[in-house]
Amino acid sequence: MTSIRSARFIPFMLAGMLTASHAQQAQQPQQVQQQGPVVGLPVPPLGAGPFEFQAAEHQKVRVSVVARGLSHPWSLVWLPDGSMLVTERPGRIRVVRDGKLEPTPIAGVPRVRTDGNGGLMDIALHPRFAENRLVYFTYTKPVENGRGTPTLARGRLDGGALTDVRDLIVPEAYEGNSD
Repeated sequence: MTSIRSARFIPFMLAGMLTASHAQQAQQPQQVQQQGPVVGLPVPPLGAGPFEFQAAEHQKVRVSVVARGLSHPWSLVWLPDGSMLVTERPGRIRVVRDGKLEPTPIAGVPRVRTDGNGGLMDIALHPRFAENRLVYFTYTKPVENGRGTPTLARGRLDGGALTDVRDLIVPEAYEGNSD
């Protein structure tokens, strides 16, 4: 029951992280450009927060900024130690630990196609993650003629890197994901 209740607030936390990361990108565009391709439109700076939003299900949803400096965060998952893995659309998995964004992305993520709708997207832990350290993620795999295909992959989180990364499902590329 508690996990279901907590899960309802994850979209709001992600929205706060997204807003904070967009503000950081707008404030420091050079830093983001050095980390990888710039994706999306610049947005105005965001204050320190916390913020309150009116929502249909809950009144006065409070959102706190937990990390700045992310480039288009897409999905997050909580690790058993309380830290978070956050995917960034340009192709990085980042760690937020004790409320701070670790400066170095997780190594071992495959090359990601970011044109059009592409990018590094969802992330999930294996149900027995504490035993096997397996992380599942979806990304747009670059394929022939500049096209991409949505792909499900898996890797083992070993310290600051993914090892034994394997594509599990790779559909045929299609014309709709070419630009």
